[in-house]
Amino acid sequence: GWVARAGATYKDLVLGGDVEVGYASGDSNPNDHFIRNFSFDPDYNPSLILFEELRAAETVASAANVSDPSRVGYPPQSARFLPTAGSVTNAQYVRPTVRYALGDLGLRLAILWGRAEEDVVDPFNTTVSGEPRNFQGGKANERDLGIEVNLGAEYTYAMTDTLKLQATLQIGRLHPGKAFADQSGKTLKDIDAAFAQVRAQW
Repeated sequence: GWVARAGATYKDLVLGGDVEVGYASGDSNPNDHFIRNFSFDPDYNPSLILFEELRAAETVASAANVSDPSRVGYPPQSARFLPTAGSVTNAQYVRPTVRYALGDLGLRLAILWGRAEEDVVDPFNTTVSGEPRNFQGGKANERDLGIEVNLGAEYTYAMTDTLKLQATLQIGRLHPGKAFADQSGKTLKDIDAAFAQVRAQW
């Protein structure tokens, strides 16, 4: 796995941007007794929704399915390795970002496009169907993860020389790709998310 980023800032307009490219290997064979996928640190989040929320949630659901004695008889010990905890894994992505500063206000617009590095295989659905299936029950060879747009704003207010308050707002919309399609080929609807934070620095 790796991440590469390059950027520049035009100081006269306080306008900057960068492009980030990331890669994490995948593992499309859940039955060969080997784990080959690379996972980023869960705290490294290039997107607001895709990795941290959606892919994390579907792997938790898969772990619950393969650990349910009423479904599989004896749950495999390896089920604990399924949840990603929001890590980037089995993915390659490109994320261009534009930044603008207006006094104490900073604005950011980022667009992320992602694609699975290998087929997206859910061990539970694959075992039940007898052929490779994704976490929604659809075709495992559909690798398009979708496009996510993130808008961020950050305002810093200096109360004293040593105390600052910083307010942050992030808004995101994910258009899921075919990697999240079900057996009929219908993919998930667009997903929206918002995150707000206020913190003090001294």
